[in-house]
Amino acid sequence: MANPGTTLLEGVAISGTMRPGYDRILTTAALDFIAGLERRFGSERRRLLAARAERQVALDAGAKPAFPAETRAIRAAARTPAPGRRRPRACAASARSPARSSTARLAGVRASSVLSDGTIRRLVEDGTITIDPWDPSLVQPASVDLRLGSSFRVFHNHRASAIDLREPPTNLTEPIEIAPDEPFVIHPGEFCLGATLECVTLPDDIVARIEGKSSLGRLGLIVHATAGFCDPGWSGTLTLELNNLTRVPIKLWAGLPIAQLSFMTLDAPAERPYGHAELGSHYQGQRAATESRYGGAASVGGGA
Repeated sequence: MANPGTTLLEGVAISGTMRPGYDRILTTAALDFIAGLERRFGSERRRLLAARAERQVALDAGAKPAFPAETRAIRAAARTPAPGRRRPRACAASARSPARSSTARLAGVRASSVLSDGTIRRLVEDGTITIDPWDPSLVQPASVDLRLGSSFRVFHNHRASAIDLREPPTNLTEPIEIAPDEPFVIHPGEFCLGATLECVTLPDDIVARIEGKSSLGRLGLIVHATAGFCDPGWSGTLTLELNNLTRVPIKLWAGLPIAQLSFMTLDAPAERPYGHAELGSHYQGQRAATESRYGGAASVGGGA
């Protein structure tokens, strides 16, 4: 091993430590080639580096970049629209004033994030989030699997000629409860409601989103149409909007994984979480598949 300052070629000194094997790379021919480049271009290289450093200091101080005069025609041509094409018009808001960056608009706001597996387990174990019954083996990298409960609601189409959202029909569904060893059969094209086995309770600064499982989606089973969002403060089982997209019946069994729930933090606790007295939250505390309680403009969403 050679020491710093070792000379392997006349006029060339190695400033770093020569470790075993370096000599196979820094051969006499290689060093001679590098020395030739330095003798021919070294002074110019140092001059350009010094000029670049000086220019950077000027730019940092607010100087504007200066482009060569001989390239002015090229730059002007680059800003000219091609024949037959018009420039896109700016949006009205951006034409008036540039939008502020999100950093400026969110100054002092705590960043939100999707909770990881370790955080989910910790928040459930310390009681911040409640999932009952709780099985730690169902936790995924950024979600927790939910199992199918035994409660369903089936639609009776003969009870209403149409669903009028201005006057939603009542008594449109019938509750069904299955035994542990009994399947629930959802036929092709059929839509029904189900419920999770787990009851979930959220604090006022965490929201959740229920998603289908990819493996079930590939079998043609959809577990939610729109009700995939749980507001902060939610407490209850989650109603599933089940739909069979295949041409063959699908058997569902209570206790099998049916969906997954992910969690996200809010930038601040909700001022009126779900279940607040002023909201009239329709589905707070539900423990079974629950039919729609839609009330038009007066309806309050956020429940699952």
